[in-house]
Amino acid sequence: MKKIIVAVLVVAVLAGAGLIGWNVYEKEVVMAPENLIVGEWKTSNDVYSLVFTEEGVASGNLDVPLLGKVSFNGTYTVDEENSKLTITYSLYSISYTDTKSFVLTEDTLTLTDDGTGVTTSYTRAVPEAGSSAA
Repeated sequence: MKKIIVAVLVVAVLAGAGLIGWNVYEKEVVMAPENLIVGEWKTSNDVYSLVFTEEGVASGNLDVPLLGKVSFNGTYTVDEENSKLTITYSLYSISYTDTKSFVLTEDTLTLTDDGTGVTTSYTRAVPEAGSSAA
């Protein structure tokens, strides 16, 4: 009987440790902003879009002062502690760094320009049926 009780306790401890480990992993890795941001995001009117990859590549189109809507390819970083998203890209051989405050949930990315206060909300794009996008 003692062996059964010891075995049950060992299994319970291992299961508890595994659950705690998964919760920490999920919170710090899976749910981290730099991982949640990966994917395609669009405004509700589909005018603007952003795509972020796991490798730190950003692309899409933005509204650039004096230029209007422009397509870009660049890189991005996420500063989770300060809730800042920085996108670096080049247009017409000129490099730009655009840093915005962000609020991120699984399906909504809200970016606020700290200088102008302009806020843009993006919704995670749902891949079309039959598409190879993940």
